[in-house]
Amino acid sequence: MVHSHPSASDDGAGESPDRLFDQLVGTLGELSRQLDFSVFFERAARAAADLLGADGAALIVLDGSCHLQYRFFIGLPPQYEARYRNHRFPAHMGTSGQALRSGRPVFCQDYAASDQAMPEYVAAGLKSNLVVPVFAGDMPVGVLAISWFSHRAPESLERRRVAMVEVLAGLIGTAFHRLRLEQELETRALYDALTGLPNRSKLFARLEHALYQSRQAERLTAVMVMDLDGFKQVNDRLGHQVGDRLLQDVAGRLRDVVRRSDMVARLGGDEFVVLVENCASVAEIEHVAGRLVTALNFGVGMGGNLALRITASVGITVYPFDDAAPEALLSHADAAMYEVKKTGGQRYGYFDAQLHRRIHDRQHIELEVRRGLEEGEFRLVFQPVVDAQTGRAVGAEALVRWAHPEQGLLGPGQFLPQIDGTAVSARLGAWVLRHAVATLADWERRGLGLWLSVNVDGHELEGHGFASRLREMLREHPDCDPSRLKIEIVESTVINDFDKVGRLIEELAELGVRFVLDDFGTGYASIAYLRRLHIQAIKIDRGFVAAMEDPGERALVGSLIQIASTLFVECVAEGVETAEQRATLLGMGCRLLQGYYLARPMSADDFLDWLAGGHRLRLVPVSDAPG
Repeated sequence: MVHSHPSASDDGAGESPDRLFDQLVGTLGELSRQLDFSVFFERAARAAADLLGADGAALIVLDGSCHLQYRFFIGLPPQYEARYRNHRFPAHMGTSGQALRSGRPVFCQDYAASDQAMPEYVAAGLKSNLVVPVFAGDMPVGVLAISWFSHRAPESLERRRVAMVEVLAGLIGTAFHRLRLEQELETRALYDALTGLPNRSKLFARLEHALYQSRQAERLTAVMVMDLDGFKQVNDRLGHQVGDRLLQDVAGRLRDVVRRSDMVARLGGDEFVVLVENCASVAEIEHVAGRLVTALNFGVGMGGNLALRITASVGITVYPFDDAAPEALLSHADAAMYEVKKTGGQRYGYFDAQLHRRIHDRQHIELEVRRGLEEGEFRLVFQPVVDAQTGRAVGAEALVRWAHPEQGLLGPGQFLPQIDGTAVSARLGAWVLRHAVATLADWERRGLGLWLSVNVDGHELEGHGFASRLREMLREHPDCDPSRLKIEIVESTVINDFDKVGRLIEELAELGVRFVLDDFGTGYASIAYLRRLHIQAIKIDRGFVAAMEDPGERALVGSLIQIASTLFVECVAEGVETAEQRATLLGMGCRLLQGYYLARPMSADDFLDWLAGGHRLRLVPVSDAPG
């Protein structure tokens, strides 16, 4: 039975009123000196439970969505605490809801028999409870639930003891309200109100600690300051409301691409900072920076119509190369960011003079590639992949070439490494993928039945929105069969977030898109990539093929082919330049070959002519091959 007012007696345990009064005064005196709320609650709730002979108590607080949530426990069974910590339920339910509605304590001596009993608490062994509403002034905070598990409460509770528990509940309510105010003030002091990111104060506290850790562990710490290119246009043309939403989106994108150990902060306006700690090398820092630049390269529009392009300029300084104080480090990174912005943005740059010299040529090539994209100077060429057993082409790899107005036709090795991880690299990668999809659609209309593979940079895979961009390209070219599109991931690419890339690969695999591990065996994680990612094919690096005259290298190639066979993945050998190499590979069970011996990369039109011209005549039977 549930009593809205606890059944009362005047005697209880037979203690005198003076002794109860002294007990309460002692408890209040102790609580008045306690500033830590967790300790305050433990002592107040313990006193409340002891007054009634109960096992323990819990503070169940109201959240902003009309739910009650367990927050603090004392003296309850460990399994109960483990199960119900942070547990939420509607605020109108059970004896807790009844106490809040009535504003008065509710006592349930036989909880299991009560019509207000909640089955999960009966199952947990709750025998009796007294629920006291908790207020801070006139504002409801939640309830203090006094609980009996080891035995039932007496049929009636002494009125004076219940009154004392109400006093303690009121003190708990006031203290919890103060805790919430302190937390709110701390949030306002240390976090940005618009994005929820740490602000300048929080950043500097973390940076001080990061520099100390960097000195102790002899690791690198990078400060990256970034500014959105074109943000003023968003505010001017689309309004401040859209601008605020954009800043919130940028905050989310940054959180998505940094490592868990990194901090993202907002300084104000459209200026953000990423603190990258505990790095072993500059390459690790550049990998994070490249992901940031790629993530902050997107369109902003209204009503589905693209209106403006957003990119970012990122300035970096690295401690201890730049052995400066926190304020100076931020200033140096900020200066580097403005240098980047002066030269067109959409990339990252260093403050450190030595590192700046290393990337000077890279910056020039970035500008040139951007200009080349605008001027239409890039081309795709196609190198066939041939089944060495039948002599038929089964597919091709799309390769990018740059028809530079001054330097002539440039291969990818002459410009791709210098722009790796930049926004312009992402733009070029999107251009290559879009034109490859269009070419594959044309092949489908011609009934060629060939697949086409495309190299995709690791930054693009881990960046924001790769899957959605590819889906959009496939929608633009409905004749393209996704099952004939292969995405090549270079095996030496560092993938930090396997789970994210794995989910992306699985999502695109559902469309039919297949994934290939390129340059297999050259990196440090070959088997890990095959085990953890949904890879359907490998490509043996040309370096291994070229060295097959050496018995050890030939045995290594054979092992790679055997690995592919064991794992039921397709195997392609690239860099095949002689009949001997073709014969050796075919003899070891690798039928799919790519290289100059079979065909050089060629334009789309030349590729079609090559197919129509009886390319199989170039091959000789294995038994007739030299050596």
